[in-house]
Amino acid sequence: MSELKVTVPISYIDKLQTTIATLEQELFVTRTQSQWISVDSCLPEYKGMYLTFWTDGSLETYNFSKERGDLGWYQPLSNQQITHWANLPLPPKEQGQ
Repeated sequence: MSELKVTVPISYIDKLQTTIATLEQELFVTRTQSQWISVDSCLPEYKGMYLTFWTDGSLETYNFSKERGDLGWYQPLSNQQITHWANLPLPPKEQGQ
């Protein structure tokens, strides 16, 4: 097979890089927007850390695991209960990535 060579102006590459950066930022915002899910409607599918909303109005990250015999949340002895949960946002990228 013969090799195809294409010449692209630098200005076009710069425009593509700007567009990609904008789309990455929009994707990040979309992924990090919390969508609260009631614990009465469903629980997380996977064990791990989640953002939780409590009956007293507080927000905490909390561990969930289906391996437990109870609801799956590692809750302290408290009168407060988790009412809603959401996935945590993605961690920040290191500089240069």
